[in-house]
Amino acid sequence: MDDFEKRLAFFRETDRMKYVLRRTYTGDASRRENDAEHSFSLILLAILFESYAPPGADPERVLRMAAVHDLVEIYAGDSYVYDQSAMDSKADRENAAAKRLFGLLPADQGAELEALWREFDAEETPSALFCAALDHFQPLFMNYETEGKSWIEHGVSAQSVRRRVKMIESAVPELYEYSLKLIQSALERGWLKE
Repeated sequence: MDDFEKRLAFFRETDRMKYVLRRTYTGDASRRENDAEHSFSLILLAILFESYAPPGADPERVLRMAAVHDLVEIYAGDSYVYDQSAMDSKADRENAAAKRLFGLLPADQGAELEALWREFDAEETPSALFCAALDHFQPLFMNYETEGKSWIEHGVSAQSVRRRVKMIESAVPELYEYSLKLIQSALERGWLKE
């Protein structure tokens, strides 16, 4: 297969993101969102909140990261952050998936996209921290918008959600403060347990 065909094969394979369901519901609470919808939301958040990014974050790099950050879930599946057993096996499943998926591309492009995915996952650079902060915020916001539907179904505690969004504080302090308000409101409304 030549490079052109490899790119098309990769693109065809990534369409499978539309079938990876997350625990978070769409805004109307009618169904669970899929990874492609989540990635689109993350890209849009990155555009909308670009002016809140930490110093040193590269807007173009953030968008590229947001586009590829969950591609490995095509093979690894979504890991629900409040399910410890799923989180325990996440790294192994995703590393194997990354090799398989990015290996479909021409070597240089595969290495570039895999490096972006690994940078996002490490949450160390300003771009990765910003992208990850938005990735942590998006499900919180959607859970709040659906009156805690997924939180209630899974018995999620306010403490667990606070722990999950804590990393937002150093990347986007304004978004972190807003997150805490949403968590407190959800707790008061009975959508989160204490």
